[in-house]
Amino acid sequence: MLRNCVSTRTESTTFQSASFSRRVCGRHAYTRPLFRPTRNEVSMTLRTLSTVSESVIRAEYQRLCNAMGLVPVPLDIYVSDDQAPPESKTPLGSFLRNATPGYSGTKRIMVLPLCTGDDQPEELPSFPPPLWSKHGWPAWRFELWHEVVHQVSNDLMGSWDPKEPGRIRRDRSTSDQGHGIGWFRGICRLAAVFGADPEEIDLLLDR
Repeated sequence: MLRNCVSTRTESTTFQSASFSRRVCGRHAYTRPLFRPTRNEVSMTLRTLSTVSESVIRAEYQRLCNAMGLVPVPLDIYVSDDQAPPESKTPLGSFLRNATPGYSGTKRIMVLPLCTGDDQPEELPSFPPPLWSKHGWPAWRFELWHEVVHQVSNDLMGSWDPKEPGRIRRDRSTSDQGHGIGWFRGICRLAAVFGADPEEIDLLLDR
């Protein structure tokens, strides 16, 4: 299973300033200034997302669909809120407390929650990416591309299995459950389109 948003304080020996946190949102861990929004700030974030940031993410998804030959599915993009009432949902039916990205081949929907305080995009990044490296990739792009690989595995390769065992990678590490051979077939399809090393993309999107 993918992890929800978690924010924990780092030790003072790790950073000079205590105002930083190790934040885990979805799959990807990264260091950022500690941010504790008020309820009003969360509401403002949601409004901002619905204008600029959401349009950027949707445009990036459309570019991927065009490149991969995918039929786009609805995107449920929102800022997750672990303080929201348990029954609160987005218009497409995702619980606002949910911070786990996902793709459903049966429901034909892609869920892309952002954690409050994430860097929200203001402009489209370079496409294709100039580097297949974690440096310079914002969290929203990791999550989007990861879920697109699942869509490629399901829609184009017919090999999507969320319970498949992990795969031994080239560096001898093992991928997570649901990211084994079927996942890697999607990675290889994407890598062929962009002229990249599939093992490199696998490490980028599933680490």
